Amino acid sequence: MNYTIGDNLREIPDDREEFEKGIIFLEQKLADANTNLEKAKHLSKLGVLNRIIGNLDKSFQQLTDAQLIIRDLDNEKLYLVNEIRLATTLQFQGEFEVAEKIHSTLEQQIHANDRHHDLLDFIYQHKGKNYFEWGKLDLALVEFEKALSIRKIKGDETLIHSTEIAIQKMKELMGI
Repeated sequence: MNYTIGDNLREIPDDREEFEKGIIFLEQKLADANTNLEKAKHLSKLGVLNRIIGNLDKSFQQLTDAQLIIRDLDNEKLYLVNEIRLATTLQFQGEFEVAEKIHSTLEQQIHANDRHHDLLDFIYQHKGKNYFEWGKLDLALVEFEKALSIRKIKGDETLIHSTEIAIQKMKELMGI
């Protein structure tokens, strides 16, 4: 299930039908899941896929359901990843302040306990996208630049390219 990033910095499915088939497949895997960890992972992924195709209410419910399970599992990394996903769905629903609060809280948690620093670039990237849609381009640019600096250290060319596109978009819109 491939997607591209549109001018609005949102994922656009290359093949919507393929995404819908993927959702059906994952829903079956969810129904067959034997452990709460499997259920949480499937719900979280379903939340992402539904967000990408625009089923925002369903995405929100699945991500919220996943979070309830994850809390009982005491799986901090999965919790953080799912929170980033939930914030993005909230952003897509126009809940920019709530999404920003989630991102800021996650950032503080990671800095406070010195674990899961490998997720900081994702937080900055998604925080930047939230600011972009919120119309706060200067703040978006700052977050994208923080994400890029981490991603260059990681050396993941796909992530670097994604962030460079976002930075270029901000600079164009800001006339820089």
